Amino acid sequence: MRRYSDQVIENLNTTIDFIRKHFKTNFHLLKADTEQRYFPAENQEGVRYEFIRDDNPVFHRTKWINRLLNSVDMPYAGVWEPGVIVMPDQIKNSVESLRYTEAILSIPYSERIYRCDQLASGIYGKSKKPEVLLVMAPAMPVESNRKNKGQVFLVNRKRYLATGGENEKLYGEEMENMVRLKMMDVLNMTVYHSAGPLFCLWYPESRIHKNNQMHREILSRKELLNTCKHAEA
Repeated sequence: MRRYSDQVIENLNTTIDFIRKHFKTNFHLLKADTEQRYFPAENQEGVRYEFIRDDNPVFHRTKWINRLLNSVDMPYAGVWEPGVIVMPDQIKNSVESLRYTEAILSIPYSERIYRCDQLASGIYGKSKKPEVLLVMAPAMPVESNRKNKGQVFLVNRKRYLATGGENEKLYGEEMENMVRLKMMDVLNMTVYHSAGPLFCLWYPESRIHKNNQMHREILSRKELLNTCKHAEA
């Protein structure tokens, strides 16, 4: 079996190729880890890469998302996990919601989250056509809403940061998206969802990712309760 980091790098390159094929945009990649495992091609147009040495076994995702959002100078920004594929029309609709409506947060999917196995990911990798994922979807496992961690979302950057951005009290990925959506509700901010599914390309499970998962989930549940209390106040 391939190492976890090897497959994540492959999924990252696949995702960049997918977005670049359908949209003209720039990429800012950030990796916080014990060592640098990703080395982008030199002079890769539109790609900025930043490596930060971090010995913490848990990826403090909300902290690094805020860093990324503060480091770019664009009106709209998308946060995207490696290996996430949604249909191009869904992305287009999400971007337009930020441009032409009051939405501050836009999520380019609203239906099921499909977990691709190694075979389905390989078929997509060869075809480069997202439509093939729709054809294979009925045979794919569906992830529960509980596992919706906000794999991809778009924001009106300045307005989102003005609300406080990501909640850095969340440590790890557990319930991240639930807290994000609840805070938008507390602030009475508009959230848009594009109609359509999301596909997560295959990668081997990481043992590190599972360390202390229960403890982190408990902390995240407490933060969700705190956010709900604000809504009731």
